[in-house]
Amino acid sequence: MVPTVAARTRYLAVVLSAAIGTLASIAVALLILSWERRVAEIDFQNNAQSYLQVVNGDLGDAATLLYTMGGYVQTNDHEVSRAQFGRFAQVLHDRVTALRSIGWAPRVTRAERPAFERRALAGVGIPQRERIIEFGKRGTFVTAADRPSYYPIFYIEAGLQNNTTELRRILGFDLMSERLRAAAIARALRTGRPAATPPLRMITVKGPVGGVMGFMAVRKARAGARSAESPAGVVLGAFDIGAMIENIIGQKMRVSGLNLYVFDPAGSPGRRLIYWHPSSASGASAPAERDILASTHWQGAVSMIDQRWGAIVAPSSGSLLQSGISSAFVTFVAGITMTAMIVAYLLISVRRAAQLEAISENLRATTADLERKVEEIADMARHDALTGLPNRVLFCERIDEALARHRRDVPFATCFLDLDNFKAVNDTLGHSAGDSLLCMAAARIADCLREIDTFARLGGDEFGILFADTAARADIARVADRLVTEVGKPFTIDGEIVLVGVSIGISVASVGDGPTAESLLKEADLALYEAKGAGRGTHRFFEPHMGPRTSIVLRRQSPRPSPTRQTATRYRHTVG
Repeated sequence: MVPTVAARTRYLAVVLSAAIGTLASIAVALLILSWERRVAEIDFQNNAQSYLQVVNGDLGDAATLLYTMGGYVQTNDHEVSRAQFGRFAQVLHDRVTALRSIGWAPRVTRAERPAFERRALAGVGIPQRERIIEFGKRGTFVTAADRPSYYPIFYIEAGLQNNTTELRRILGFDLMSERLRAAAIARALRTGRPAATPPLRMITVKGPVGGVMGFMAVRKARAGARSAESPAGVVLGAFDIGAMIENIIGQKMRVSGLNLYVFDPAGSPGRRLIYWHPSSASGASAPAERDILASTHWQGAVSMIDQRWGAIVAPSSGSLLQSGISSAFVTFVAGITMTAMIVAYLLISVRRAAQLEAISENLRATTADLERKVEEIADMARHDALTGLPNRVLFCERIDEALARHRRDVPFATCFLDLDNFKAVNDTLGHSAGDSLLCMAAARIADCLREIDTFARLGGDEFGILFADTAARADIARVADRLVTEVGKPFTIDGEIVLVGVSIGISVASVGDGPTAESLLKEADLALYEAKGAGRGTHRFFEPHMGPRTSIVLRRQSPRPSPTRQTATRYRHTVG
């Protein structure tokens, strides 16, 4: 029974109510989620900026320390003794935890070198160290090369985590012999301010990268100097970058959920990382820089002495994504619940109003309609939409039926057909012409077969034939030859003469054999490829010498696509 106008109106009101309620719930939930995440992003950016400000503020202690030590050496009228230097260095070590070592390197000219080596270095108490040294090619100490001036390490004091005795083996090492240290000393002398090396390996800092060496030039009046004050030497400090930042974060920062990634912008790709601080104590390894930049982050810089490095602050995994989810979810659930209650009430009202007027007549109409649709669906599921032939589903069912009869000594044969040069027709005349060609070729093939045979379209330009109740090769060969002849005759499509051929592969299930559907299909597939290899336009029976193949036509997951047309004439050929 067709619903009345009033019934249709009532159902439309129910649908609209459900749609409006659902969309409103989704919209409000998304609005809340967006707002919460925006607030979380702003909060994250503020925290990240404060995070780096605190880190940068305390990293300035390194420069302050060098200023202090340089001033101490410079303001002493007499030469600072090793004991005095050690006591003052210990005070600085107590102030800066990440200070791994601090030292003094006087400036020694080429003319002063012999006397310095004979008097000063001879008194350090290390045998065979009465010379200024540098690193050789093999990493061992060798006598320093000739230079206009030298800055050999004369005093060196270690922090609590290092051994001063171990460091004494570098006494006499010329800092100008190494490029990065020499460049930092040159900047310190030129600017009068502390200067530092890029991150480098040092014996006082564990790990391949993570330490910097800072220098502060000390100037004093010297006898015979042209200017009032000339370079007397440099104080040096070795700082552990990771330990310094870690100490700052541990003491002053209480922001959870933030990862800190410090990198050298001038570093080579893949080797730019200087320091990584994960948001949790899990010790997770540092991710790739590009992965951090691909997600939510805040980018700034950290400075230590005169070195400036890039810094990326990123939220921990999922922290921003989870922001606002709970509030949005509660809002959505509340909205959907209210919508469901309203819709349920409306549905009950509509159903009660329409129940009595629709029962009897709707039952008959529904039953007839369902039967008709079941028949149509069953027919469509087993037949090709273009040619009206059985499709691969029905073809497989017929093979299963033939196998059941074969167990009662009823022979049969399966056959695969593939149109030759069909693609050229599609490419030159178009898919519409290809559709017409498939229908005409199917009609010619069907005329060559018996009523009891099954002729199916398997997909594209591929067809299958099931020869029922026969295993005589001569009879099958005659039919195959006729098929080759008929299909090979010219077709006229839209005024154009079209020539195609057909290749055929045949597998015979004789009485007494024990075939399976899989073996028969595989054999027919192999025979088809043998026919195509023989030049096409012919047929081949499966022979044992044809090797196994893994492809089976009926089980190909991606058959060649073929265009279909709903208005095409159907040619149906099924078992009678």
